[in-house]
Amino acid sequence: MEFDTKSLQALYQELEAHKSDMRCAYCGARASDREHVYPKIYFHQDGKPHLRYHLHINNLVWSCRECNLLSSDTAHQNFWDKKQYIRSRILKRYKRILAGKRWTIEEIEELHGKLKAHVFFMDKFHEQLLVRLENLDKPEICGQVEKAI
Repeated sequence: MEFDTKSLQALYQELEAHKSDMRCAYCGARASDREHVYPKIYFHQDGKPHLRYHLHINNLVWSCRECNLLSSDTAHQNFWDKKQYIRSRILKRYKRILAGKRWTIEEIEELHGKLKAHVFFMDKFHEQLLVRLENLDKPEICGQVEKAI
């Protein structure tokens, strides 16, 4: 199925209407971007966009900004390979945080001021990273409405 500009605008408006309910298809975080599973750059002919599969609804998923940027225009054999690529990039990006010590509630309570706030924030961030990495290990699409449109 091909889309002209008018059809594409209608599709994006429909996707935007469901945005607040959507989660990243890769890691399950709150979605902010529309992501092309197979990058648009691979659908060009003679230097011009080829309106075929890259505008197809099966090629559009919701993603968080980070997963969208990490995957960039890298082509993968399938959705699972792309999820594993994103997972490896997140592991590399946050390896120091993930290797760091996890604080107990009691230890955090003993701290004061900005240090307490910083440690609490980093502990919550670490927790969120672990959830995202767990979702990236699942072969299915995360948090997507079965049929958004």
